[in-house]
Amino acid sequence: MKLLIKDKKKKAILILIVGILFIGITIIILLKERNNISIHEKEYQRLHNYNVNFNKLKYALINEDYEFEYNVAKNKTIITYEGKRINNLYSGKENNNLFENKENLNIEYKYLDINRILDLFNNSITSNNNSFIYENDDIYAKIRVSIDNVVNIEVIDEKTIYQMKIYHINNYDVKVSE
Repeated sequence: MKLLIKDKKKKAILILIVGILFIGITIIILLKERNNISIHEKEYQRLHNYNVNFNKLKYALINEDYEFEYNVAKNKTIITYEGKRINNLYSGKENNNLFENKENLNIEYKYLDINRILDLFNNSITSNNNSFIYENDDIYAKIRVSIDNVVNIEVIDEKTIYQMKIYHINNYDVKVSE
């Protein structure tokens, strides 16, 4: 090997071959990484940039059965509800106390009624693919639908905060609602 390196011509050819191999391997690695980035970017776009048809969502929330988790906070009081809505009747737990077949969860908290929330969006709505926002001086409401068909609703009304999660909605799939 020492004899090979002593010859300047052979030494230059060896350095050229090693350099070409290094550049070739570097180019292959960079192309593979660029492909990985492209794959991750497409997956991100699929998970975060999709359109939700608000009318189909509204229909499903009004007419279909689903499971829910609601939290209401007002004046240092937090009330939690979790359960199912079947045939427009609620059954589940309110602060760990069981209830069955209620038409309204709590009349005192008006935005526990999904129809009242959806009525806010009849006139003025700001949409961002999978989120819908209603806002005026007294009220803020946001509906966000995830790709796995979970509907998160937040309503802030005067001093009351409603956080609602609705999932397992019968006959509703955001992926086919476009």
